[in-house]
Amino acid sequence: MTKNKNLTFIKYFTYSFLTTFIIYLSILVYINPKQTFNILPSNKFSKYTDNFIYLKIKSIETNHDFQTVIIGSSTSESFNPADVNFILNTNSFSASTGGGNTPTRYALFNSAVKNMKNLKRIIYIADFFEFNRPTPKDEVILSEKVNTYLDVPELKPNLLIKMKHIFSHQLFESIFKVIKKLKKDKRTLINSNGTSDRSMILSPIDNANAFSSQIPASQKFALLKQIKENYTTYSQRVLNNFTELSPLVIKLFEKMNSLAKENNIQIIYILAPYHNDFRNMLFQDPKISKRYNEWQSLFRRFAKNSNILLYNPLTSKIAIDPMSGVWRDGIHFNRQSSSYMLKEISKEIKK
Repeated sequence: MTKNKNLTFIKYFTYSFLTTFIIYLSILVYINPKQTFNILPSNKFSKYTDNFIYLKIKSIETNHDFQTVIIGSSTSESFNPADVNFILNTNSFSASTGGGNTPTRYALFNSAVKNMKNLKRIIYIADFFEFNRPTPKDEVILSEKVNTYLDVPELKPNLLIKMKHIFSHQLFESIFKVIKKLKKDKRTLINSNGTSDRSMILSPIDNANAFSSQIPASQKFALLKQIKENYTTYSQRVLNNFTELSPLVIKLFEKMNSLAKENNIQIIYILAPYHNDFRNMLFQDPKISKRYNEWQSLFRRFAKNSNILLYNPLTSKIAIDPMSGVWRDGIHFNRQSSSYMLKEISKEIKK
């Protein structure tokens, strides 16, 4: 009798699980919140996708007439296309993506080269953290449109990646985000030059101070609080177990360098600086300090190529002055600083 009850339980459990899974999978395929289930034709939900990278790629494929592309994470958001256009006398597109690691940037880089026939220059704001974050996001590796530009064997999806994606809480939450956006008719809009109203810079500290400005002592406490929060996140998650510069990330950079050279495109690498206090906190770990020096050495090696210009502000005033007035936290500097860097780069270009 007990055996029959157990068999009945197993039978009904299996039936319930499979039914629930099929319903869930059907919802995923129909809503397709991150554009990672390209089975059905596009529907009303596709306009409200939660995949920002997908939208950037679509924008790049649509807008072909740009001469300059800006690539980077949230540290690159301060490089406004209007400033780039004015200072470098060009027409620029922002491919900045908050939190974007190197596989994401590689896809954007590759799509820009292949779609923008007038492309002459790529401004790449390089982050230290990306050399410890080689794993591509699901919406990058599993989106057919984005993955088209990941022509690297290590970045091809497998069954395990797909299954983890299906059962991830991020994808589950994304369903409700897309439904909510549809109800409110709130699309993620990307302007023709790549800019949008979406930003990853969440610090409450905002400023419009010049490159050489000083922060008032009364505001330093609030800034230091932001810096300490950055340090906790970076030391425990972003830069933890940083035993080497990722070979996969280096490979992607070398492919970008080759791709640019083949297409007669200049790359300007800008090494994103840290606030002095934040950097000092990180360097309490000698391994991080060693990686940081290796990171700079790698880009000095890249700069030996004739089509690559390296701009390194890591020893500039904003990076070594603890009272520099341009910072929102330990990582993000303001638009005025970016303009200053662009002016310095312009001088190098004209030499």
